[in-house]
Amino acid sequence: MKYTAKILDNLALELDSKVTQSIPLGHLANFGTIYTPHRFIEQISAFEYLFEKLEPKKAKNNKFPLKDELKLMFDVFPDILNGDRITSAEIANRIKELRRNIVHGHAYYYDFNNDSNIRFYSIKIADLIQRMSLKLMGFDNSEISEFREIVIAF
Repeated sequence: MKYTAKILDNLALELDSKVTQSIPLGHLANFGTIYTPHRFIEQISAFEYLFEKLEPKKAKNNKFPLKDELKLMFDVFPDILNGDRITSAEIANRIKELRRNIVHGHAYYYDFNNDSNIRFYSIKIADLIQRMSLKLMGFDNSEISEFREIVIAF
């Protein structure tokens, strides 16, 4: 219940068409097609939208590519990779390469269903998008961590 008021405030902003802050909801799970190239591209778009809202100066800088944006945000939320044997720089590079492969037609639907690494990247970027969304709504890092603990408990 602690989070309900802020979430409802954010929804009210969207319904009133006076949006000053909003969050993309396209990263929410569609359980029929959870690991697809299309969903992964939607996740990247959601990430880029949130990054632009949270870090507007860096988002406008052409010398700050997707890989650097991802690394920065994984560093802001280090608990996403806690316990995994991958650094923020490595996962940022692999996500960027996967996006490039999808856009250039080198990654297919069956790759997403059969490759555990691709599923891992999709899960990690979904975690990142959720935390960035909560940060945009006004939650601080301790509240976000507390929220994640509650979600995991259920």
